Amino acid sequence: MECLQTKRKAQLQKTSVVIAVETAVTRFEIAVPYAVTGQQIFDEVVAALGVEETWWFGLSGTDFDGHKVWVKNKKKLGLQVPFNTEPVELSFDVKIYPLRVEDLIQDITVRLFYLHTKAKVLSGFYDADVDSLVSLAGYQAQERFGPFLPEIHDSFLDRYLKIEELFPESFLNSTGFPKSILEEKVKKMHKERGTMLSSGLNKVQIN
Repeated sequence: MECLQTKRKAQLQKTSVVIAVETAVTRFEIAVPYAVTGQQIFDEVVAALGVEETWWFGLSGTDFDGHKVWVKNKKKLGLQVPFNTEPVELSFDVKIYPLRVEDLIQDITVRLFYLHTKAKVLSGFYDADVDSLVSLAGYQAQERFGPFLPEIHDSFLDRYLKIEELFPESFLNSTGFPKSILEEKVKKMHKERGTMLSSGLNKVQIN
């Protein structure tokens, strides 16, 4: 009982808490006042990322019952998620989806949506058809290796295109597509890709 009271007293005496925010491109750790609101954390993150189209995004965390919830910006963070351990873990996620990819203006917004879509598809959270998966894999290859270079990539096709990393495990396990065919399809897409990711997102049909 004495240890518990001491712990509570120490928490009351603390004036700041360390918050960790995971994004698709980086991770932030910041010390903030105990009375910080969701909006104050959100503003710090979008400023650091350079995101101006803030309406597509939100912060999420784990509430006192262990459920993942969206953080309410106007409410104090400590009333929404526990500060029992530090850093307090939050995620910066896509919250609202546009009707058209063309509605995304900034490069950083397009990139965050691309990385979000890629992660959801590869985890199996989103279903996608074969053509969409191949298109997304082509953009993954472009993201990792830049423009297609025949003198390099033709010679090392099986080494630079690791199909297990480019397609959902559930897709590979449930279809009879030979790896060699998928490699050729992805290589063709990689050759055809431009520099903008937004056109690739247009071609990814997810359910």
